[in-house]
Amino acid sequence: MPFYASLDATYERGFGHENNYIFALQQYKVESTKSALSAAERGEYSIISLDGHGLGGLCGNGIRDEFLVELDQNDQDQEPTVEDTAKFVELGVKSQLERENRWLKRLQDMKNAGILTLLGRRWSERRQFEFLTNLRELDEGAYQGMFELLKQVVELAHLNSGSITWTALLVPRE
Repeated sequence: MPFYASLDATYERGFGHENNYIFALQQYKVESTKSALSAAERGEYSIISLDGHGLGGLCGNGIRDEFLVELDQNDQDQEPTVEDTAKFVELGVKSQLERENRWLKRLQDMKNAGILTLLGRRWSERRQFEFLTNLRELDEGAYQGMFELLKQVVELAHLNSGSITWTALLVPRE
Protein backbone atom coordinates (compact mmCIF):
# COMPACT_ATOMS: atom_id res chain seq x y z
CA MET A 1 0.00 0.00 0.00
CA PRO A 2 1.49 3.39 -0.91
CA PHE A 3 2.19 5.94 1.75
CA TYR A 4 -0.10 8.92 1.34
CA ALA A 5 2.34 11.77 1.78
CA SER A 6 3.63 14.41 -0.58
CA LEU A 7 6.57 16.76 -0.25
CA ASP A 8 6.03 20.29 -1.48
CA ALA A 9 9.28 21.99 -2.49
CA THR A 10 9.13 25.61 -3.58
CA TYR A 11 11.67 28.18 -4.64
CA GLU A 12 11.74 31.45 -6.55
CA ARG A 13 13.65 31.89 -9.79
CA GLY A 14 13.89 35.48 -10.88
CA PHE A 15 11.59 38.33 -9.99
CA GLY A 16 7.96 37.32 -9.51
CA HIS A 17 8.48 33.84 -10.91
CA GLU A 18 7.81 30.84 -8.66
CA ASN A 19 8.16 27.13 -9.42
CA ASN A 20 6.55 24.45 -7.30
CA TYR A 21 7.72 20.85 -7.21
CA ILE A 22 5.73 18.01 -5.66
CA PHE A 23 7.59 14.85 -4.70
CA ALA A 24 4.91 12.16 -4.33
CA LEU A 25 5.93 9.68 -1.65
CA GLN A 26 4.50 6.51 -3.17
CA GLN A 27 7.26 4.11 -2.20
CA TYR A 28 7.57 2.00 0.91
CA LYS A 29 7.17 3.95 4.14
CA VAL A 30 10.21 5.80 5.48
CA GLU A 31 12.36 5.03 2.43
CA SER A 32 10.05 7.23 0.36
CA THR A 33 10.64 10.15 2.70
CA LYS A 34 14.40 9.66 2.51
CA SER A 35 14.21 9.59 -1.28
CA ALA A 36 12.24 12.83 -1.51
CA LEU A 37 14.44 14.57 1.02
CA SER A 38 17.56 13.49 -0.87
CA ALA A 39 16.12 14.90 -4.08
CA ALA A 40 15.39 18.17 -2.32
CA GLU A 41 18.87 18.26 -0.83
CA ARG A 42 20.47 17.91 -4.26
CA GLY A 43 18.54 21.02 -5.25
CA GLU A 44 20.05 22.89 -2.28
CA TYR A 45 16.81 23.41 -0.43
CA SER A 46 16.30 23.85 3.28
CA ILE A 47 13.33 22.75 5.35
CA ILE A 48 11.01 25.31 6.90
CA SER A 49 8.65 23.80 9.45
CA LEU A 50 4.98 24.57 8.89
CA ASP A 51 2.17 24.72 11.44
CA GLY A 52 1.54 21.27 12.82
CA HIS A 53 -1.73 19.93 11.43
CA GLY A 54 -2.66 16.55 10.05
CA LEU A 55 -0.61 13.38 10.37
CA GLY A 56 -0.23 13.73 14.10
CA GLY A 57 0.92 17.35 13.87
CA LEU A 58 3.98 16.47 11.79
CA CYS A 59 4.34 19.61 9.67
CA GLY A 60 1.06 18.93 7.93
CA ASN A 61 -1.06 21.47 6.12
CA GLY A 62 -4.40 20.46 7.65
CA ILE A 63 -5.38 18.27 4.70
CA ARG A 64 -5.50 14.75 6.02
CA ASP A 65 -4.09 13.02 2.94
CA GLU A 66 -1.08 15.29 2.55
CA PHE A 67 2.15 15.62 4.47
CA LEU A 68 3.76 18.87 3.45
CA VAL A 69 7.19 20.24 4.18
CA GLU A 70 7.96 23.56 2.56
CA LEU A 71 11.49 23.84 1.22
CA ASP A 72 13.05 27.16 0.29
CA GLN A 73 16.31 27.47 -1.59
CA ASN A 74 19.34 27.96 0.65
CA ASP A 75 20.93 31.37 0.80
CA GLN A 76 23.82 32.83 2.75
CA ASP A 77 21.83 32.68 6.00
CA GLN A 78 22.41 28.92 6.18
CA GLU A 79 18.96 27.85 7.37
CA PRO A 80 18.72 24.29 8.73
CA THR A 81 19.47 21.93 5.87
CA VAL A 82 17.50 18.92 4.70
CA GLU A 83 20.21 16.72 6.19
CA ASP A 84 19.79 18.45 9.56
CA THR A 85 16.07 17.75 9.64
CA ALA A 86 15.79 14.46 7.74
CA LYS A 87 16.11 12.27 10.83
CA PHE A 88 13.38 14.18 12.65
CA VAL A 89 11.02 13.88 9.69
CA GLU A 90 11.81 10.19 9.19
CA LEU A 91 11.16 9.42 12.86
CA GLY A 92 7.86 11.29 12.76
CA VAL A 93 6.71 9.49 9.63
CA LYS A 94 7.81 6.14 11.03
CA SER A 95 5.90 6.79 14.26
CA GLN A 96 2.78 7.73 12.31
CA LEU A 97 3.00 4.58 10.19
CA GLU A 98 3.51 2.37 13.25
CA ARG A 99 0.38 3.88 14.78
CA GLU A 100 -1.46 3.31 11.50
CA ASN A 101 -0.35 -0.32 11.44
CA ARG A 102 -1.83 -0.81 14.92
CA TRP A 103 -5.17 0.50 13.62
CA LEU A 104 -4.96 -1.89 10.67
CA LYS A 105 -4.29 -4.85 12.96
CA ARG A 106 -7.27 -4.01 15.18
CA LEU A 107 -9.47 -3.56 12.13
CA GLN A 108 -8.39 -6.99 10.86
CA ASP A 109 -9.03 -8.51 14.31
CA MET A 110 -12.54 -7.05 14.25
CA LYS A 111 -13.16 -8.42 10.76
CA ASN A 112 -11.94 -11.88 11.77
CA ALA A 113 -14.21 -11.88 14.82
CA GLY A 114 -17.25 -10.89 12.72
CA ILE A 115 -17.73 -7.70 14.73
CA LEU A 116 -17.85 -5.40 11.72
CA THR A 117 -20.60 -7.40 10.01
CA LEU A 118 -22.64 -7.51 13.21
CA LEU A 119 -22.30 -3.78 13.83
CA GLY A 120 -23.14 -2.95 10.23
CA ARG A 121 -26.51 -4.68 10.58
CA ARG A 122 -27.46 -2.73 13.71
CA TRP A 123 -27.04 0.76 12.32
CA SER A 124 -29.31 3.06 10.37
CA GLU A 125 -29.10 2.81 6.58
CA ARG A 126 -27.13 6.04 6.33
CA ARG A 127 -24.61 4.95 8.99
CA GLN A 128 -24.38 1.48 7.42
CA PHE A 129 -23.64 3.00 4.02
CA GLU A 130 -20.95 5.32 5.42
CA PHE A 131 -19.30 2.54 7.41
CA LEU A 132 -19.36 -0.08 4.64
CA THR A 133 -18.14 2.46 2.08
CA ASN A 134 -15.17 3.24 4.33
CA LEU A 135 -14.42 -0.45 4.72
CA ARG A 136 -14.61 -1.02 0.97
CA GLU A 137 -12.24 1.88 0.33
CA LEU A 138 -9.80 0.44 2.86
CA ASP A 139 -10.00 -3.00 1.23
CA GLU A 140 -9.42 -1.55 -2.23
CA GLY A 141 -6.64 0.73 -1.04
CA ALA A 142 -8.43 3.56 -2.83
CA TYR A 143 -8.37 5.97 0.10
CA GLN A 144 -5.01 7.61 0.66
CA GLY A 145 -5.77 9.38 3.95
CA MET A 146 -5.57 6.03 5.68
CA PHE A 147 -4.92 7.05 9.26
CA GLU A 148 -7.95 9.30 9.73
CA LEU A 149 -10.25 6.82 7.99
CA LEU A 150 -9.02 3.94 10.15
CA LYS A 151 -9.53 6.03 13.24
CA GLN A 152 -13.06 6.93 12.17
CA VAL A 153 -13.99 3.32 11.37
CA VAL A 154 -12.65 1.99 14.66
CA GLU A 155 -14.24 4.76 16.70
CA LEU A 156 -17.59 4.21 15.01
CA ALA A 157 -17.38 0.52 15.81
CA HIS A 158 -16.42 1.25 19.40
CA LEU A 159 -19.20 3.78 20.00
CA ASN A 160 -21.86 1.52 18.56
CA SER A 161 -20.72 -1.83 19.91
CA GLY A 162 -22.27 -1.45 23.35
CA SER A 163 -19.81 -4.02 24.66
CA ILE A 164 -16.94 -3.35 27.04
CA THR A 165 -15.29 -6.64 26.08
CA TRP A 166 -14.33 -5.33 22.63
CA THR A 167 -12.38 -2.37 23.95
CA ALA A 168 -8.96 -4.02 23.58
CA LEU A 169 -9.62 -4.51 19.88
CA LEU A 170 -11.05 -1.07 19.28
CA VAL A 171 -8.77 1.33 21.13
CA PRO A 172 -5.19 1.68 19.85
CA ARG A 173 -2.32 1.86 22.28
CA GLU A 174 -0.31 5.03 21.79
